[in-house]
Amino acid sequence: MARAKVIDHYVALKEDKEGLGVLGVIVWFSIGDMRVPRKALEDAFKKYKIPDEYMPHPLRPVDAFRKATKSIEKTFHKRNKKGEVTEEITILVRETITGEKKVIRRLVKEVKIPSKDRLSYETEFGRAVFHRDNTRVVVEIKDPEYTWVEDKILWEYEVFKNSYDGNGIRRMVRNILYQQRPIMMRPAGSVYFIPRENQKIVYKLADMVNELAKSYASSLWETIFLITPFLDISQNRDLVVTRWKLYVKETLEKVYKEFKEKYEKGKLNKKEVEQYKKLLEKIAEQNAFYGKSLKTQIKSVENMLTDLSSKLLEVKLAEVSVNGEK
Repeated sequence: MARAKVIDHYVALKEDKEGLGVLGVIVWFSIGDMRVPRKALEDAFKKYKIPDEYMPHPLRPVDAFRKATKSIEKTFHKRNKKGEVTEEITILVRETITGEKKVIRRLVKEVKIPSKDRLSYETEFGRAVFHRDNTRVVVEIKDPEYTWVEDKILWEYEVFKNSYDGNGIRRMVRNILYQQRPIMMRPAGSVYFIPRENQKIVYKLADMVNELAKSYASSLWETIFLITPFLDISQNRDLVVTRWKLYVKETLEKVYKEFKEKYEKGKLNKKEVEQYKKLLEKIAEQNAFYGKSLKTQIKSVENMLTDLSSKLLEVKLAEVSVNGEK
């Protein structure tokens, strides 16, 4: 049985944590399946001195219910004495009612018989009901062969109410990293550059995640959190600046496209305007920070911000500007 693989962060330079001789660190992480009790996470935050502001909120009971029912979506096989697959059974979950008093999710059994090229659905296989007034969950399964489905949903519901799964821990890690002026080093994937001014908390985060993984990670997926110092050499500086420019270019193009489409359709509201304005201000602030940290002027980003501001004015969105002025 494979176990979760945990690789401790790697420190290439003895003086790295003080930021001597490095631009910052490269962070790569992958969070596998796990169940971390809230109390254990709170204790870990205290142990590694992670600010409380990064502690994720408890999962709402209705969200715990949805996660619990989602957990039984799976495919399994029935075999004959020869080991041949006679039936391929998949349990599906579909939310049919989202009301003020109840949330109802239907459980559907899909049966495929490979030898006969036959596919059928049992839409009345079962249902799970969440009562909002007292957060009670009721599961109804008609087939006595599948009573384990009810047991699993009720058990998972209790677990999810008081713990975080791998997705929850992954969101927490990303939220913390997003506050550290990161630059994505890949178009997709959890690989980031974190400047030396923000790297101390990242080492604490790595130690905390690796410790939690040793106790709570599932055996099905690897959980890895790697940190590698990024040396202060010209090639690395050029790489950081290049990745930053590409990120800004793609982000601003997306902002312009969304703004224009929503404005032309009359769907742009004040809240969205504020959100986009804050994004532009954050990019401008981060660009100024990187210019200072890397001791270089990133004029092309300033030009892209100015150009976007002009384009927004062209579609009569003058209330939004890089400087936040109306």
